[in-house]
Amino acid sequence: MKLLKQLQAKKELEKRKKFAKGMALGSLVGTIVGSAAGILLAPDSGRNTRKKIKDQAGEVKYQLDNNIEKLKDNISQSVENKKMDMKQAVEKIRTIKDVTAEVATSEEKSEN
Repeated sequence: MKLLKQLQAKKELEKRKKFAKGMALGSLVGTIVGSAAGILLAPDSGRNTRKKIKDQAGEVKYQLDNNIEKLKDNISQSVENKKMDMKQAVEKIRTIKDVTAEVATSEEKSEN
């Protein structure tokens, strides 16, 4: 029962992380679109507008690279956590199996 509750809690945590990642991505896209609209709609000379677009593109690339690295780190960490969870679950199952076998052996000895 405790293992089931732990698995449910981890599943809920994963849902929350997924939601947070979606919100972060949505915020990034909104920032990009808003910045682009602001630059393109602001009255300015073509040279200045191109410079602003170039500068903004550089900033967006930097932010995107950072977010990709963070996402890679999060995925790696999640994979490692899942591996550990699986190892722990396997170990618990083995322990239960061993205890069950011991109980069965004890019952057989007591019957004889």
